[in-house]
Amino acid sequence: MAISFLLVIIIVVIYSLQNQETKVTLIFDSTPQLEDLIVKHQREGMVKWLVTAKKAILTDSNNLLLEDLEISFPERDFILFSKGGIYNLVDQSLKIEGQIRALTKNYVIDAVSLSWDPKAGLLSSDKKIVIEGKDFSIEGDEFSASSSKAFLKNNVKAIFR
Repeated sequence: MAISFLLVIIIVVIYSLQNQETKVTLIFDSTPQLEDLIVKHQREGMVKWLVTAKKAILTDSNNLLLEDLEISFPERDFILFSKGGIYNLVDQSLKIEGQIRALTKNYVIDAVSLSWDPKAGLLSSDKKIVIEGKDFSIEGDEFSASSSKAFLKNNVKAIFR
């Protein structure tokens, strides 16, 4: 059963990387799960992003619970750690809850909730976000970011050293 689950995940990832619509219906007698999941997206031989999870559990036919989650973007020198998240196989969205820490060489981001909407290309949160750099600290109660812009809103506080 674990092999068939792995094949379904691989097929879903391949289709999603080709930007084709994907609908998958899964039926299992017990809860399927994988350990040490790695999903790598490469373009022209370069790793664009890498997702690893200690455990992936199919909670229903649409949702994959990821435990001990790590997401890295090597080109941007960006890595995100979290205890877990839920990946929706149908709309390819990702919701990360719990203690979240993202690291770059210039700053650290701490959050308790993040959501990724692939159709809008938007990373967002309606919970407190704190960004700490060598010479600054900034926080806000609402966050949104696309590939070109980032916004902190509501109760924004900044300290520059």
